[in-house]
Order: sequence, then structure tokens, then C-alpha cells
Amino acid sequence: MKIIFHIIGCLFFLSLPVIFSPDFDVSLHLFLLPPFQRNFIVYLLMLVFFYINYYFLVPRFYFTKKYFFYSGIVVIIFFIIILLPDLLFDFHNPHPEPKIFSELSDNMRHSPPSPPHFFKFFGFLNFGPPIVQFLLILILSLILKLNEHLRNTEKLKTIAELSYLKAQINPHFLFNTLNSIYALALDKSDVTATAIVKLSGIMRYIINEANSDFVPLEKEINYIRDYVDLQKFRFENTVNLSFTISGDSSNLFIAPLILIPFVENTFKHGINPEENSTVEINIDIKRNQLFLRTFNRKLSIKSPEDSYKLGLKNTQKRLENLYPIKYQLHITEDDSTYVTQLKIEL
Repeated sequence: MKIIFHIIGCLFFLSLPVIFSPDFDVSLHLFLLPPFQRNFIVYLLMLVFFYINYYFLVPRFYFTKKYFFYSGIVVIIFFIIILLPDLLFDFHNPHPEPKIFSELSDNMRHSPPSPPHFFKFFGFLNFGPPIVQFLLILILSLILKLNEHLRNTEKLKTIAELSYLKAQINPHFLFNTLNSIYALALDKSDVTATAIVKLSGIMRYIINEANSDFVPLEKEINYIRDYVDLQKFRFENTVNLSFTISGDSSNLFIAPLILIPFVENTFKHGINPEENSTVEINIDIKRNQLFLRTFNRKLSIKSPEDSYKLGLKNTQKRLENLYPIKYQLHITEDDSTYVTQLKIEL
């Protein structure tokens, strides 16, 4: 698409001297006129300057803050564009124009003789349309390159930010999961081996899938299911746990690890074996929309991380970057309960 845009732009620009030529006619005899040929070469050189400035001068000198060198090179190129056509036609057209050219236009036939080459050499001092056109080309190429540079910078910033957020989420989750298996090992539970297998599957998912931009929703749900099963192994019957999944997850994709912080927080901040703990996790899929609802009772004994929002800030940033207008997040809490409701258009 970008190549097509450039081709159309080049053809349009090179058509300007043809369209606005006073000698324009359908037969395009003006291409035989040296004055038009000179003007056309000027446009062609300006087009070449556009791409030199866009791909080389701006990245090499402007972005590196070498403004003096950049300005000097631009001025030199301007003089070359203005003077080179005259020099070329003086070398290649030393004789007067053939009679046929003078018959093509009354204006040209009755025009005064051209000034000597010495005076034409300093014709650039009469800053008319050429410098206006040159400045427009200069400004346009600079603006387009700055816009491209800004978009690339924002893209790299987003990628770096997402990588940082993933790096924060993954160790935090693994730490809690290992604590769960450690608790099973201390109790010499028969499900310790099964828990290790599930942890292995979880780690495989993180290593193989978490670095992707999007993963199949089914894999993400299986990942959450394994996590919830590990928590069941740890707390056994000490928690009133409701975990439901409804809807068809096939042919849908989601950003990896985008749901687990909400699920993880219900266990981290809502379960105490010595209290009446309740956790509800509901995932509902309708067409291309995913609804996640989590509920937990707050602990009477606060953990050092007393803010639920602490673990969700990074996830909210990811949601804003990946689903800027395609998600809704509502968090409600009171003295005893905490509820999150998330809707994502996949």
C-alpha cells in the first residue's frame, strides 16, 4: 500500500509541469521544447531530493542533531537543482532552437532573446516558484519522516512496555504457584505429582506462548484451569470455590496472561484457611466477546500488599494498549467483598 501511495504521488508531482505549462496541448509537443525540458528536469531533481532527504539526510543528520551539516547540504542541493538544468542545456544545446520550435508558440516566437549565460548563471537570485516548490518538498519530506519516526518510537515503546509487564507478571505467578506445591509437599499430599505435572504445563505455556502477541483463547483458558486446580489441591475443602466456563472458545484469540491477574488476586487476597472464604470465577464466551467475573470475600487479616489495585495496574496498562476501545473493566468493593467484571471484544 505504501509503495502504491508513493507511485501515485510521484506521478502526480511530475504531471504538474505538464498540466500548468502555457504550451500544453493534447499532442504534448511541449516535450520537444527545451524550456519545458529544463523545467521538467527541475521537477525530477526535486523528486529525487525528496527521497534523498526522506531516507538519508533526515535520519543521518536531522535525527542526530547535526543541524548545521543538514542545513548546509540542503542549501547545496538547492543550488544544484536550480543550476544543473541550465548547465546541461548550455552544453547540449549550443545552437539556436530549430525553426519548428519557434512555430509552435507565438509567445516564444516573439519573446525577447535570452540573456547571456553569465546572467542566467545568477538567475537563482530571483527567488520565484522554484524555491517555493523546493521548500514545500523539504517540509513535506521532513514532516512525513518525523511522523514515521514518531510512530516507530511509539511502537517500540509499547513493545518494551508489554515485555516489561509480562516479565513482572510471570515471576509473580510462578512464585505463588511454587508456594502452593510446597504446601502440598509439606502435607505429603497424594496429588503432589499431579500438581507438578500441571505446573509443568503452565510453565510450558508461559515459555512457548506468553511471548506471542495473541494466543488461542482455548489455551489461555486451559492455563487458568490448571492454575485453579493447583489452588484446589492446596486449599482442598477449606474454601467455597465456584469455577465455571461457558461458551465456545474455538477460533478466538486473546493476549496471553491478560486474565490471570484477576483470577490470582481472588486467591491471594480472598482465602484464609481459618476463615469462611468464598471465591467465584466465571468465564462466559458469547460470539467474539469474553466476560470474566471474579468475586471474593476480603480477609480480616490484611496482607502486606493491602491494595487489590497493586496487582492490577500492570494488567490495566496492557488492556489499554492492546484493547484501547474494546474492553470494559468495572471493580466494586466494600468492607467485606471485592468484585471485578471484565468484558473484552476478541
